[in-house]
Amino acid sequence: KRSSFVCYFSNVLYIHRTKLEQADRIFEEHHGKLLSPPQTDELDRLGAFRRYSFTLPEEKTDIVISGLGFITAHAPKAQVALYVPERVGVFLRPSLI
Repeated sequence: KRSSFVCYFSNVLYIHRTKLEQADRIFEEHHGKLLSPPQTDELDRLGAFRRYSFTLPEEKTDIVISGLGFITAHAPKAQVALYVPERVGVFLRPSLI
């Protein structure tokens, strides 16, 4: 079902939200183009990407992407998937806001 997310990142980052069923295809088709860092010459330095998948808990939760920011969600049992460079940590925590 539909859920709301609030993203807390720099304004220079492009946020692209899609349905889980389309995520792999969108990533493959648009990686390095639509889905790229603000400066595309940085793409090679990022290395390989890793997929993280979560089932969100009942309470309001932050999905933290180390060094970038976080996403706040209150969507009990929602399935969430995201891709980040392998060297970037991702974790869940109880919501700060």
